Parts: sequence; structure tokens; C-alpha cells
Amino acid sequence: MTERPLANRILRDVLIYLRKEQNISQETLAKLSDVSRTHISRLETCAESATLETLSKILQGTGTSWETFGALMEQMQQKQLGNSPLSMVAEPKGPHWSEKL
Repeated sequence: MTERPLANRILRDVLIYLRKEQNISQETLAKLSDVSRTHISRLETCAESATLETLSKILQGTGTSWETFGALMEQMQQKQLGNSPLSMVAEPKGPHWSEKL
């Protein structure tokens, strides 16, 4: 099986966390977010990357702020990377990955 991009794996963990916190299914998340259930499934299996528009819909549907989303991404990154020298910084054009010095 092909290793999925790290950002997709971190996003997957955040989406699953948000659904479990609210005790909702992919179907319910799809309805709340006006995103297809298939798309939610593909995001959670890392088969697709999310656009900012899709993320915005999901965050609005779950009542999650961008600040909370960013904090969750950071937490899930730590779980994925542990003590890895790789870090992610949010920038206007999207996430920027760099090695910690």
C-alpha cells in the first residue's frame, strides 16, 4: 500500500476526532457540512486532499473554529511525528514543512 502524504494523514485524524467528539457518522457530517459522504470517506481514508472550501464547510458544519482546527492539526501532527525533526507552520499559501534546528 502506498504511504499517504503526512498532511492527509493528520487531516484524517482530525476529521475522525471531530466526528467522534460529536458522536456523528460520516453521513451526518456530510449533511451538516454540505459535502458528500463519499468525499468525507475519501478524506478519512487519505484518498483525496481537502480544499480550503471543503475544510471551511466541514468546520462550519461541526461548529469548529479555524483556531481549534489548527490546534487539533498540531496535536495530531505530534502524534504522527513524535520526536521527528519535521515541523509544520501555517502560512498564507498553505502549510510549510521544515526541519527543526
